[in-house]
Amino acid sequence: ITEASNAGSYRQLDLLMTKAIGAFGLTRFGYVARSLDSLSKDNPVIVRHTYPKAWVDYYLENEYYLIDPVTIQGEKDILPFEWGGCDYIKKLSKTESRVFNEGGEFLIRNGFTIPIHGRGGESATMSLAGAERQKDFTHQINQHRHALHIISVYYHQRLKELYLGSKETIYTLTNRELECLTWASAGKTYAEIALILSRSRNTVIFHIQNAKHKLGVRSINHAIAKAIQASIIHP
Repeated sequence: ITEASNAGSYRQLDLLMTKAIGAFGLTRFGYVARSLDSLSKDNPVIVRHTYPKAWVDYYLENEYYLIDPVTIQGEKDILPFEWGGCDYIKKLSKTESRVFNEGGEFLIRNGFTIPIHGRGGESATMSLAGAERQKDFTHQINQHRHALHIISVYYHQRLKELYLGSKETIYTLTNRELECLTWASAGKTYAEIALILSRSRNTVIFHIQNAKHKLGVRSINHAIAKAIQASIIHP
């Protein structure tokens, strides 16, 4: 906890979180904050994780956060909850269960999610995931439930302090949005990008519009400049 309070960067905080949950036999965490600054109407979605990058890219690309029952439940509930296992999946719709079935291919089969809510609509979730059998995972969580909750809240608090203090910008653009911006930075038109990526012109426009929204800008040139400055594209 002391080390987390002194963490000077998001990366350092992530490493400390990985070390902390590792002491309890856990290896993966996923943190999502939808609102950290209750005084601001422009809060970016902040995602920090140790999940396989391929899964996170796929998850964001397919906008699974819109149908993921864990994310939806985490926004509503106050108390921590477990997810995964056959009994849990049986209660889900076909669309919702697809998220779990595909996540299982990346060894994300069971989890424990801690909702974090604050004043003025502050909202975040910390999910700890594992590939163990549900019975073994539940045993691990039950042994250390309180400690894991405290650690997660401290992680959230320090990340919030870093965000509000330094205003270090975190962007979560999908691979497709980054591809479209990269080709746009090379001077390609919507039609040319569509041809290169084998997508329709309207799809390219859709991704560019999403990228502009996430970057908080109105023009494509401003979006390109901001993306280059943030080192998320490299033309």
